[in-house]
Amino acid sequence: MANILVVDDDQMLCEMLCLKISNLGHTAKFSLSLAQGLEETASNTFDVVFLDVRLPDGNGLTALPQIRSMPPAPEVIIITGEGDPDGAELAIESGAWDYLEKPVSTKEIALQLARALQYREGKKASKRPVQLKREGIIGQSSQIRSCLDLVASASNNNSNVMITGETGTGKELFARAIHENSPRAGENFIVIDCAALTENLVESTLFGHEKGAFTSADKKQTGLIRMAHRGTLFLDEVGELPLSVQGAFLRVLQEHRKRKEDIKELTVHYMTRLCDRYGMGTKGLSPEFIEALLAYPWPGNVRELIHALENALSTAQNEPTLFPVHLPKKIRVRLTRSSISNNTRARPCGETKGSARPFPTLKSLVEKTEQQYFQSLVSFAGGDIRQICAISGLSRAVVYARLKKYNITRRFDCQAPQPS
Repeated sequence: MANILVVDDDQMLCEMLCLKISNLGHTAKFSLSLAQGLEETASNTFDVVFLDVRLPDGNGLTALPQIRSMPPAPEVIIITGEGDPDGAELAIESGAWDYLEKPVSTKEIALQLARALQYREGKKASKRPVQLKREGIIGQSSQIRSCLDLVASASNNNSNVMITGETGTGKELFARAIHENSPRAGENFIVIDCAALTENLVESTLFGHEKGAFTSADKKQTGLIRMAHRGTLFLDEVGELPLSVQGAFLRVLQEHRKRKEDIKELTVHYMTRLCDRYGMGTKGLSPEFIEALLAYPWPGNVRELIHALENALSTAQNEPTLFPVHLPKKIRVRLTRSSISNNTRARPCGETKGSARPFPTLKSLVEKTEQQYFQSLVSFAGGDIRQICAISGLSRAVVYARLKKYNITRRFDCQAPQPS
């Protein structure tokens, strides 16, 4: 049984979701404002949080990192009526499990919840306490701890790693920490300042040369890539390498080209090879993981696919099943943005989200407004039928008829007399 929180200003939606979640055997509660939701996550522990974006007192996306930082780091599923590609990107970058557009079916909610909980169980079972060597890396902030988690993941295998950050933020410290905590720690850690290499000597420096290969080559020289064999090669400011050398260096890593329709077969093939190479047990592939691979365009061909699989294995470590959340964020961001854009294009011109018509009928608009009016009125009056009648100017019989029509419960007025 899991603890679930729903944060949305639509009370009827909250009640519906909580009922569905309870029927699945979990404990659920809801908050109607962002402040209330943050208070709940600060004082209670939740496994999954369903979070709306546009709330009366703030934007859910801005609070997402704060919610994720609360023990035990709940998975956050964004549910919004205003799908936005930029918002979707921000959500994924901030650690959201998924980004869903309203209206969303209870079946989809149940599926997303089941997958998120399955992922958490696998992560919990595979979690091992790790004492990292972190010389020179100071601090215990949530950002530092997050970076150290990535160091631990990257240290456990031989996949390529890209470290990004502004000058002076300690990229080499983290590269060295990955090396020192890996099985390669006893081998060379070679640092190459790519910005300092002269263009005419860059290839011989990286790849080596034979004696007499050029005018000043008076002896054979082993390239730095060869010197880093079985160890770690850190290319600082790799973007400064000449494009021709970047191409040659990529060929050192790997070169393949295949058809997109082969992706599923390629995934199984390379996943098996990678698991064998890194001494891992066979991983399960969730249907959503395969769907994500099939939906992505793979501009980097098979090389990018293999890197994504290596990244997924590095992130998952000992977790038994791979989910889209294990894929590189740039892939998840592109897929999520694409899904939001496609949903927008699929609606006819002038059609609103969740609507089958360009504009609501007067009858539906009046009923919706009346329903919202009575919900607010009952809440304001605390369920007191006399006060509701006095404020609305309606008779008891009419008030009771409206409350019955819209299935509105007067929670605070159990003793009120029934209409004659």
